[in-house]
Formats: sequence, structure tokens, C-alpha cells
Amino acid sequence: MNATSHNCVNARQVMPAHAREARMAQFRGIALSRVPSAFRQIGDRHGGAGCTQSGHHPALAGLGALLLALILLVLTPPAWAEAPEPLVIGTQDGISLSGHMAALEDRAGTLNLDDVRAMEAAFRPLKGDFSAGYTSAVWWLRVRVVPTDGAAGTWYLALNAPYTDHIEIFAPDAGPDGSPEPAHKRTGAFRPLAERDLITNTYTVRVAFAEGMPEDIYIRLSGTRSLNAKPMLWRLPAFLKHQTLHVLLISIAMGAALVTSIGSLIFGIWLRNRQFIWYGVYVGATALVFFSNAGFLPLVLDMLAPRTVLRIQGVVSCLSIMTGAFMIRSIFCPPGRLKRLGQVFFAYGVLAGLSVPVAAAGYYGLVAPVLMAGVLIVPLLVPVVAALQLRGGGPAAIWYFVGFSSYSIATFWFAVVVFGLAPPTNLMEWGHQSIGLLHMFAIFGGLAAALQAGARERRALQGRLLQAYQRNAAELEQAVAHRTAALEAEIAARQEAEAALHVAMREQRNFLVMVSHEFRTPLSTIRAAIALIERGSQDMGERLRNEAGKIVRAVARLGSLIDTFLTDELIQSATMKMDTTPVDFAALTASLSREMAAETGRTISVSGAPSALVEGDPVLLRSVVENLVGNAIKHSSGPVAVTVNESADAIVLQVADRGPGIAPDEQDLIFERYYRSPGASSRPGAGIGLHVARRVSEMHRGVIRVFSTPGNGSTFEVRLPRLKDATALAFSSSPASGA
Repeated sequence: MNATSHNCVNARQVMPAHAREARMAQFRGIALSRVPSAFRQIGDRHGGAGCTQSGHHPALAGLGALLLALILLVLTPPAWAEAPEPLVIGTQDGISLSGHMAALEDRAGTLNLDDVRAMEAAFRPLKGDFSAGYTSAVWWLRVRVVPTDGAAGTWYLALNAPYTDHIEIFAPDAGPDGSPEPAHKRTGAFRPLAERDLITNTYTVRVAFAEGMPEDIYIRLSGTRSLNAKPMLWRLPAFLKHQTLHVLLISIAMGAALVTSIGSLIFGIWLRNRQFIWYGVYVGATALVFFSNAGFLPLVLDMLAPRTVLRIQGVVSCLSIMTGAFMIRSIFCPPGRLKRLGQVFFAYGVLAGLSVPVAAAGYYGLVAPVLMAGVLIVPLLVPVVAALQLRGGGPAAIWYFVGFSSYSIATFWFAVVVFGLAPPTNLMEWGHQSIGLLHMFAIFGGLAAALQAGARERRALQGRLLQAYQRNAAELEQAVAHRTAALEAEIAARQEAEAALHVAMREQRNFLVMVSHEFRTPLSTIRAAIALIERGSQDMGERLRNEAGKIVRAVARLGSLIDTFLTDELIQSATMKMDTTPVDFAALTASLSREMAAETGRTISVSGAPSALVEGDPVLLRSVVENLVGNAIKHSSGPVAVTVNESADAIVLQVADRGPGIAPDEQDLIFERYYRSPGASSRPGAGIGLHVARRVSEMHRGVIRVFSTPGNGSTFEVRLPRLKDATALAFSSSPASGA
């Protein structure tokens, strides 16, 4: 988590020194009494494997001692020097003003240079550099410079005060004749680059001294952000060397951070790893914060107004906090672990994310206090979580512990400097960036170690899965072999049963044919004998003639039944071997109709085309006509109308009667084998005729259907392909004419 994101925070009134000292002393006493016991409780609660004999983990104990030392250092009130020593300059290349300054707080912000010169006794000496924290007051710094031999000429006063909005410097500068004369110069974050004395990443102005002539330098600091300053006096060569080294180090850090950020993003997207993605975004945002705090962002964005640059700094700070919170959550609080702590980091990240548009609108100061409070808490919390993970022995635990612990210490120290609880130091300027790089590479090492451990676990799991697959494959192969043998035995048994069934059916058909033929011989004899009797006995009585007629009709019915059974057997055995030939279906129908009319004495009218050629088996086609006409005679008492017509692609046979008709729900059933309508149970028949008619029609690639309304008779229609177009037919929804 980056603690440098504190720009544009609303100002607060700095407490007087004696009140702050009293409050810090009170807090220090509380810390001394509570902090050690808290860390002892953590050690006792998480004691076990990997702990020392006293029950405390070494990492936790060391971390607790280090954090305690930091807290005590922070809570110790600042030491004020008894009297600042004048800054004696000579041939030095660069010299710090630390320890030589005195400070004056202007709460109303109304004092001018003459006023503060008259209030020399009100200045309080500073032991080190200046740090007032967040304050709305104006602060004046004063330092007396005593030039000695070799000090004459131009110097460069550089103020490392990245969060100060307005800086005014009252110091001598070279006049037109080269001698020092009083000058008033302005700089600061709100000062455009073109209006500054020198364009550098620090707030730098030129000053001039004459040997043996002491000068007082006054620095006026004001703004709504943290007020801290670390002034240095430089000769030009040393200043250029310092700036070059600073730019080089920042460039190296920025380059490494950007490469790491882009690489982590690509790696995370490629592997779909959220930890790498959040880490990449976090490193990129943190690098921009470093770049901004080092003073380079205003140089890059010099075409923008200073207020716009400050808004961008606030947005970058919010993004750094947000991505840091989500990164920590993804590392330490994966699904199923530390759920409540994960919710805390999630809420903190969401708050920082919601602060982005606020900062973009220029109101970052409204949310900055809350965000900065989190920045102070997170560095105390994350190292403890990292230490607990280190105790668990995870593959990346040592990397996370080093990366987060070191950076948390630096971040905590930076935060207390920003809050004005400790003065800025050289260690903070360079150490924070160095520890930031250590933090960046350590976290990357931890992510890489976790990824490598996950890859090892996946390889081990794949090995176990492969072994299980091989075992299952062997078991499956064995089961398939057993099942195949069983299926083969079952198939063989079924084939034997089917062969036996075929033999039995063939014997049954042979027996039926034989019996039918044997029945035909006596029936023919009986029919011939009756005919002789009828012709030879002209004086036969009416009663005897009636009885003889009954015998003739019974013989005819029995013969028709035998013919039907033989035809059914024939179509069962001759489906693939019909004796097809061109047949005049119209002539065949007319001849059969006349024969049946003569035999039954019924009126059968035949109309339509005189000739209609089809390709088919004459015997089977004859059975269709016989069954349909016979069915009409059997189920009606009136005349029967038979029609044969030609259409574009078919020969259409229609047989119409005036019988009782067929119910709609039976019109499909009547074509089933052995089906007989309940209303026709008193009439002779076996329920095979219509079934034979349908099967024969289908064998000739034709169709048959019935049109019937109960009480209005029935019309059976057969459509067969014409001889020139023997393709399958389909009916339209309406019957043909004449139905």
C-alpha cells in the first residue's frame, strides 16, 4: 500500500507545541502499556509448529518489536533546539539547513516580512528539518547564513517540499552589478513553471552571498496539504550532479516499475491470474505516485495548469490505494480464507475507487483524511498477516513477509512525516524509493513462487489423474471385454432363436398353404356338384333351390376366405419378389366388378377411363379390387359405384357404397390386421381384407385411404403410380371427384 497518496488533503490547525508534547506523552504511555501485550496475545493465539519454546513465533516477535519501536519514535514529541546555530558556508559544494532553522507559526496568515523580522523572539528553533503536517496556518522559516572565505557568489537554495502549495523566499540575490541585494521569489506547487526562478523537479531559487556579510533567509510556507521542507544550499556543479543522480535513479525505478507492471498485466491476462493483474496495475499506479512525489509530473505536464496537475496527482493517489487494497486482498484473502479481513480490504479499495471521480473534480481533500487513516492502519496490519502466512509455511510466505514488512515500515514512517509527527530525512527521500523497489520485486517473487508451487501441484495432480485414468481404462477395457463376450453369446443365442422362429414360421406358412389348397379341392367338388344338381333338377322345389343357394353362397364365402388368407401369406413372402408386369388396371377392375355382380346379384356400376396402365403384380392387384368391392357389397344393401380415373401422375380407383359409414376414430384402425368394427361383428369376415389392400397398395408405391361420414356411406380410394411415372404418391387434403 502506498502511503505517499496524501496530496490535496484538507488543512487542519496545527496544535501548539506544548499541547502536542503533552498529547504525545499520553499516547506514548498508552502504547507502552498495551502494544507488547497485544503482540503477546497474537503469539499465544497462533502458537504451535514453528514457534519458539516460549510459544512466540520469531517473525512475529521481531516484527512486533520493530513496530513498537516505530510507534514510540513517532509518539515521542519533537525536540526543539535551544538556539539555532548560524549556517556557516565556505567552500562546500552542498550543505543542509537542517539544525540551523527556526520556525514561526502565523495562524491568521497576515504577517509580512517586516512583521516577522520584528518577532524574532517568537521563532522556535528546529533541531532538524521542518515538518508541520496538515495545517491551515502559514509557517515562516528563518536561517542565518554566515559566508566565509570562498562562499561569495551564487548559490542554489533547493527545497524538497513536494506537498507545499505556496512558497515565498526572501533572500539576497545578485543585482545588476553582481553584488547581493534583497530579493523576493515565489515558487510552490501552485506556481506555474514559467514563473519559477528555476525549472527543476524541486523548488529551487538562486541566492547570492558576499564574504563576511551574514544574511537572514526567510521562507514562507502555506497551503492546504502537508507542510514539510528539507532545504539545501548547493553550488552549481554539485547541484547538477545531485540532480543528474536523482533523475537517473528515478528513471531506473520508473523503467523497472513500468516493465514489471506491463509484464505482470500481460502475464496475468494470459494466465487469467487476478493476483498478477492487480499487482501489475498496482505497480503502475505506485510508479506514477513516486514520479509525482519526486516532482517530475509537473515538468511532464507543464502545458496544464497547476491545479489540473494536482487533480491528476489526487486521481493517481486514489488509484494506487485502490489497487493496493485489492492486490493485498487477492494475495492474503483468497476465497474461503480470512473472509472478514478480505471484506475490510475490499471496502477500503471500493472507497478509494469511489474517490477517483471526487479527486478528478478537485475535491480530493474531502476523502483524503479517511484514506490516509487507512494508510496508517494497513502498514500495521499487513505485516502481521504476512507473518502468520510465513508461519504456515506457504511457498511464497517469505517473499510476502519481506516485501510487505519492509514497505509497511517505510510507508508508516512516511505517513508520520506527512502528518508532521517526525521531520523529513535523507533516509526518507532515498530509502522510501529503495524499499519501494525491494517491495515490488519481493511481491513479484512471491507471486512467481506461488505460481510455480501451483504448477507443481497441478503436475502432481495431473500425474495422479493420469494414473487413475490408466487404472480406469484398464478396468473399462476388461469390463468391455466381458460385456462383449456376453453380447456375443446373447447374439448367438438370439440368432439361433430367430433361425428356429424362421423355420417355424416357414413350416406354419407351408402348412397353411397346404391346408388352403386341400380345402379348395373339396370346395370345388361341392360347387360343381351343386351346379349339376341345379341344372339337372328343373322340377326342384323352391325350398330345395333355396337350400342349394345357401350351399353355393357358403362355398363362395369359404373360398373367398381361403383366397384372402392365401393372399395375405403371399404378400408376406413376396414383398421383395413381386411378379410385376404392365397391367390395365381399368380393365381388371371392370372384369372383376362384373363377375362379382353376377355372383351376388348386386348392382355394381363401373365408370371412368376405359384403360389405365400400371406396373404391378396382377394377382395382388386383383386382391385389392376384390377386397374393396367385396367389402362394399358386404357392408351395404344398395348399389356400389366403382370408378377408375387418370390424373397427371396416378391411376385413381374409387369404390363407393351407401352403407352406414365409418366412425372417424375407426378410419385408421380398419386397415389394421384382424381388426373388425364392433358394428360389423354380425357380418362375415376375418378383418384381413382391408389390411391386404393397404399392404398391396404400399408394395406398388401407392396409397389407400377412406372418406366416410356416419350414415352417408363410405368411399375407398387407391392411388397407384402410372406406368410412365412409377414414383411414390402423396394425397391432397380433399378426395377426388366422384367420392
